[in-house]
Amino acid sequence: DYVRIAAVCAGDKSRVFNALAWVMLTKGIPIVYQGTEQEMDKPGGGYNGEDRTSLWQYRWRNTTDTFGFLAVLNRLRKKHNFTSTDIDVVHWEETQLVFTRGGQHGAWVFLNNLPNTTSRVAYNAALP
Repeated sequence: DYVRIAAVCAGDKSRVFNALAWVMLTKGIPIVYQGTEQEMDKPGGGYNGEDRTSLWQYRWRNTTDTFGFLAVLNRLRKKHNFTSTDIDVVHWEETQLVFTRGGQHGAWVFLNNLPNTTSRVAYNAALP
């Protein structure tokens, strides 16, 4: 077993959502660790990091922020046919990644690994 994504992101939901966006919107089959959508890895969420917890204990909640976010990402994958469109990296640096799916006139994805903040984030990528 690997450490859950929220632990890697130190519980920062912004970083967790950016990581999940990468997994769901890049090429290939997205793999999300069971329970991530239930926020099992959230501090106080009931997962101790040493064993596998059953989903039934969480009553298969579909009301968590993470469940809703993954549902939106899945709809985007379907709407923009991400299973067959190319990925083109437009811009990258240590804290940012910008790529398109389906070329310049397809879907644009802007990701960062900055901590959760209300500050403005500027990307060095020009839209067509």
